[in-house]
Amino acid sequence: MANLTIDNKVYDIEKLSPEAKAKIDSARFCESKIEQLEAELSITRTARAAYLQALTALLDDKALVKDAGKAAAKAEKAPAAKKAKASTKH
Repeated sequence: MANLTIDNKVYDIEKLSPEAKAKIDSARFCESKIEQLEAELSITRTARAAYLQALTALLDDKALVKDAGKAAAKAEKAPAAKKAKASTKH
């Protein structure tokens, strides 16, 4: 006998309606899909990290921007300034 617990109530799955059983099957399918997608996401994140690590070995000082620190700081401030302007307008 398989049971289902929802809202601290235990139900005998065999005694549920066909529609309820179908919803259980759909929920199980969704759970399986979520697990699959989480595994794919983990693999993708690992691959991205490997690509970025390999990229650092390929970076050439010839492409280095001299004022990169100033440019990065300017880029970080720009979106914040736009957000501040947008939030003051109602």
